[in-house]
Amino acid sequence: MRHSKQFVRCSAAALAACACALLAACGGSDDDKGYSVEIRRTTGGVPHVKGTDLASAGYGMGYVWAQDHACTMSGRWLTTSAQAAQRFGRDGPTFSFDARNGNLASDLYIQKLITEGWLDRLMQDKGPTGVLPEVRELVRGYVAGYNRYLKEVDYTLSDPRCAGADWIRPITERDVYLNATWWADMLTAVRNELPGYLAAVPPGAAATPAQVAAAAQADEPAPKVTASNMVALGKGATQSGHGMLFSNPHWEWNTADGMVAAHMTVPGLLNVNGMTFGASPVIGIGHNDKVAWGHTSAGAAVTNGVRYRLQLVPGSPTSYIVDGVRHEMVPTRVTVQVRNASGAVEPYTHTFYETMFGTVSVSTSRPWTAEHAYTWKHSPLKVSGLNMWYLYAKAQSVDDVHQADRRTMGVAWINTTAADTQGRAYRSMPTPLPYVTDEMIANCSVTAGVLDGRRQACAPIQDAAAPFPGVFPPSMMPFQFRDDYTYNANDSHWISNPHQPLEGYPSLFGPERTVQSHRTRAGLQIIEERIAGTDGAPGKGFTLDLFVSKLFDGREYARLWQADLVDYCNQLAGTAGAPASLGQACTAIAGWKGTYHLDDPGAVLFRRFVERSGTGADRYTVPFDPADPLNTPRGLNRSTAVRDALYGAMNDLAGSGIPLDASLRGYQYRQVGSERIPLPGGNIFQRLNTAPFAGADGWRATSGSSFIYWVEMRASGPVGKQIQVQGQSDDPTSPLHTDQTRRYSAGNYLDIRFTEQEVLADPGLTTQVLKAKADGSF
Repeated sequence: MRHSKQFVRCSAAALAACACALLAACGGSDDDKGYSVEIRRTTGGVPHVKGTDLASAGYGMGYVWAQDHACTMSGRWLTTSAQAAQRFGRDGPTFSFDARNGNLASDLYIQKLITEGWLDRLMQDKGPTGVLPEVRELVRGYVAGYNRYLKEVDYTLSDPRCAGADWIRPITERDVYLNATWWADMLTAVRNELPGYLAAVPPGAAATPAQVAAAAQADEPAPKVTASNMVALGKGATQSGHGMLFSNPHWEWNTADGMVAAHMTVPGLLNVNGMTFGASPVIGIGHNDKVAWGHTSAGAAVTNGVRYRLQLVPGSPTSYIVDGVRHEMVPTRVTVQVRNASGAVEPYTHTFYETMFGTVSVSTSRPWTAEHAYTWKHSPLKVSGLNMWYLYAKAQSVDDVHQADRRTMGVAWINTTAADTQGRAYRSMPTPLPYVTDEMIANCSVTAGVLDGRRQACAPIQDAAAPFPGVFPPSMMPFQFRDDYTYNANDSHWISNPHQPLEGYPSLFGPERTVQSHRTRAGLQIIEERIAGTDGAPGKGFTLDLFVSKLFDGREYARLWQADLVDYCNQLAGTAGAPASLGQACTAIAGWKGTYHLDDPGAVLFRRFVERSGTGADRYTVPFDPADPLNTPRGLNRSTAVRDALYGAMNDLAGSGIPLDASLRGYQYRQVGSERIPLPGGNIFQRLNTAPFAGADGWRATSGSSFIYWVEMRASGPVGKQIQVQGQSDDPTSPLHTDQTRRYSAGNYLDIRFTEQEVLADPGLTTQVLKAKADGSF
């Protein structure tokens, strides 16, 4: 088999033993019973995994993930074993469906964790800050199930993106745990810093070409992780008095970090439906029979690390002074293999330098000199996100979700909302951030964004109440319980509910009293109008049907400019030099219904106008007022720039042969092979990220709304809808790659299948039974 030549050091027959050998305490025992699992797929390919125990449920989860996503994940498994540069070279060609900050930089950092025994130490902790015994069982089974599928297909995948791949290999438990921290912590706390770590060379030592390039890359602005909307309704917002939840992650499609539907059951122990974050044996967003929860990214709001400037000892650039006392940096030397331009593999060795203020990190603007070095002190790397989601799956109320947040602080960059059968809504930020207060930032700043590493008083505070060293204790985490609703659309914690702003929290958790995004304002408007009964629908409060229809009403919040733009357009129509077709444009904008539904005439012109104009502060006539965040800023500034944006949008359409009153149906789509599937949506709930406007070809969607669900937590059991926008399988040759995309295009969402009776009643049901021995043989 190809996989045994280069990347695997044990045979498939000895895989279970090998996996345990690679991890000091991988769980399980010599008298394990083996694995027994039933995999049912319902309409759209949604997998329902029913195991006789947790390890068996994990076995099924791993198996179906490999079925649907093994090619996509194959590059990530090279990353988690520090072998990406060995296969793909220092910088590329990168594995296009596994984003990383350069193969060499990621390999070196992962190898550092392996060399230091980071995971081995975590595995000694069987509590909520380590790895719960139940999670260990899930992971153990997951690895065995994933590897079973690879063995069944002889490590040859049907996905054409992996045609001829010689890097498909069995995975280990260490891979799964490292992938969990890559996703939950490294994504914001470390990944953008990897080039800076690679560039860190003491003064006097010659930098390699890779380090020179990394130093320049480290100065580039770090991309922000922005994704998703979520609404949790309590009894004050629903007609039934039960909780409801809507979760709509705007995320990557068909990548290693994709969000994909799954339902996992262990009779008498566990029943949880939702989706997984990448290759994971736990449900990351979902519901059981009592509680539903969702997440959005806090990555654009939170600050996952603090930068320090060290004062070095003259003549000793790896020594630094703190409060007059000399300290030595702690070096960790690691070596990885790198494929060069000629295809040969050669070793590359790098030394990381640790200090009490974090790891030395260099950029062109922050060089390591004889006088100073800069460091990055980040949120802790851990795997407790797996514990957090397992505890969510077992929760019986939103109080249990809150306790899970406090115990695990599981993910470095997320917001949480939850709702339960009792009609209570909850919102939190289970995010461990360096315990650096605003007062410390003010007193310790040596330059913009950099604190003083000469003083111990500037280091993160150590608090015994915190689950991890040097992070804020749970009591300082923004959270709230409400009977009406909680909400987030990637803005900070400040306005989760306008009736109870969350204020006075450390600025590392995000800004307060600042302009809210169009998505935030649109969502709050929808919710407030429905609770008040002023949106034209009967009654007050949400039913499940209204929850679906109102949140997906297609509105584009920039339509707040529509009346002003029509009036301005009509004024311009009578001026010299105005385009001859301006009157038609005015009519098209006036006739637009304000949505990005597929068949709303005028949407293409308005969208192109907004793209050209932008929505900066200078576009409004009424500025932002923190006392009125839902209604400000507003008003359209009738400036020359706005006129030019309108004329430019008209010219774009006319030059491409697009009618001025065109709807999105022919101009916004997902391309799969030769098939072009029209997709509704824009910048609010039905969010789509697209390639730039391409004239007559319109906008090609590349990511955005992914796994979406609405659920009402009735006393008799959860009822709701869900849809997987990008399809259940990443393999473009699979019918599951586009089935749900077509359903989404048509607004034909799937019924949630939660009970055994609901699963068995599905018209598209298929069943597969898997059994295996404890040693992995089958």
